[in-house]
Amino acid sequence: MDYQNVHLTGYGQFAVHGEPKHYYLIDPLSYAVQLLAARKEAQGERYRPAELRKIHVFRGLPSNKSEPKSYARSQSQQAQWTRDPRVEVRYRALKYPYDWPTTPAQEKGVDVMLAISFVMAAQRFDADVLIMASHDTDLEPALTAAGEFPGRRIETAGWQNCKRLQGGKRWHTFMKSESFMKSIDRTFYS
Repeated sequence: MDYQNVHLTGYGQFAVHGEPKHYYLIDPLSYAVQLLAARKEAQGERYRPAELRKIHVFRGLPSNKSEPKSYARSQSQQAQWTRDPRVEVRYRALKYPYDWPTTPAQEKGVDVMLAISFVMAAQRFDADVLIMASHDTDLEPALTAAGEFPGRRIETAGWQNCKRLQGGKRWHTFMKSESFMKSIDRTFYS
């Protein structure tokens, strides 16, 4: 799960106009449950239902020195989310430009980390089905590479009416606004 991409794309598509982004943070476990429900509904009896074994969440980590409150919130989110052993959060430090905070910090390398992990999971045959949740087209080569391993079922997922990842014939689960609303993290992080 490309956390920032899933969060911000869903926010842009389904959030109430003008409400803050942090009102619409995504709970990875709730998202995965909603994804599998939407997948099962769309596929019907054509495919065997998937069992949720692991959720890999990839996201940027604020600096404890530059943004101590954001860092603490991020750590609280990780602690909350990983209470379920199926959730694993992988961080990459945000990059701070020389004129920060005028120019905001950015995620750098998170998509590469996700891509490498996704291909490695396909190579190891970690699961019967691997689903990449993102709208970031930079990840399309990883989908193609993961699909090169025989017997691997590679799928994608994303929000309805948003860009779908390409790269071969594969199942894509479109998630609707109801799934977005049910995926929101209701925990208050101070």
